[in-house]
Amino acid sequence: MTEEKKILITLLQTALSGKIDPSINFSPQLLADAIVDQLNLNRTLTERNVRNVEETINKVKSFIKEINDDMNNEIEQLGKDETLLKNFINGQKTACEKLNEKLGTI
Repeated sequence: MTEEKKILITLLQTALSGKIDPSINFSPQLLADAIVDQLNLNRTLTERNVRNVEETINKVKSFIKEINDDMNNEIEQLGKDETLLKNFINGQKTACEKLNEKLGTI
């Protein structure tokens, strides 16, 4: 689910809370999907593709940040005598930094 869709669903749920008869089968998610689809129809193919690439890059950057944070926690828990493992983790952190840099050039 895209960030745009999450925002729309939250907005619809907040705005329509208590205003719709609960006996009707209304789904904020379906309405959000329809709105997003309509917005996408008004974009060119290039605009849609750029947006998809940007979303993918942001997701990958988020995954890399999570991995980097996990490695920081691991390093903090290691003892002074675990140099080899620290060096390995630092190498992985460097790889994460380089991936982030390369993603910025796409």
